[in-house]
Amino acid sequence: MEDCDSIDEVVETIQAEEEQLKQDKTDRSPLAVGEAFETEATLQTPDGRTVGTVELKAEFCDDGRYVYYEGEIHSIEHGDQAKIQGTDDYELSFELDGIGYVGLDVSFPENSAFELVVDPTYPFKIRWYDIQESD
Repeated sequence: MEDCDSIDEVVETIQAEEEQLKQDKTDRSPLAVGEAFETEATLQTPDGRTVGTVELKAEFCDDGRYVYYEGEIHSIEHGDQAKIQGTDDYELSFELDGIGYVGLDVSFPENSAFELVVDPTYPFKIRWYDIQESD
């Protein structure tokens, strides 16, 4: 951006970078945009503490600007941590077609700034913004 001579060039550079990031995430996804899936997943903290095992229904979405995964948790079996704190970091581990994946940058859109006690009215929304194959 240091090479940009005007605000218009800065905006164009940012938009091009965002579009490339969106394309990279789309290329990396095991799903096509609009494709949905159901699976059992493990909700955990990045340091490996298990929050619980969840029954999940989700879809790979494109809102025109960003791509992300959005779904609903239909049940949870408690793990080491008895609550979800909307401001903490979480990951979602699951398997699709025999391949393990980790959903990164997990959030809870309806409860992002509040403590969500893991005894909610089901289903509750979950969203994650990136995915990678697990080790």
